[in-house]
Amino acid sequence: MSPDLLVVGVVVRQMCILASGSGTVVVPILGTQPNPAGTQYVVCEESLPGKTIVDNNGRATYDLVNTNPNRLYHRSRPDVGADNVITSVYHVRPRW
Repeated sequence: MSPDLLVVGVVVRQMCILASGSGTVVVPILGTQPNPAGTQYVVCEESLPGKTIVDNNGRATYDLVNTNPNRLYHRSRPDVGADNVITSVYHVRPRW
């Protein structure tokens, strides 16, 4: 686990921008497994693909205390191409 990652937190903002490449839209996802899918592994996921995504999901909570490994995994999946440049930023605050 990254020493800077909060074990229990709230994602208050998820930003994802498809800056260039052959893709036209991107679908960001943050989860507790290397290939996040399904409700038990996903912290936040955009349901509507877009070129610029800001604040999808509002506030998404996570708790890594009983998650093995204690990590969050991000994936940005563009619709096509392997030449895409994507910038992703998450703002996270503590939750207790």
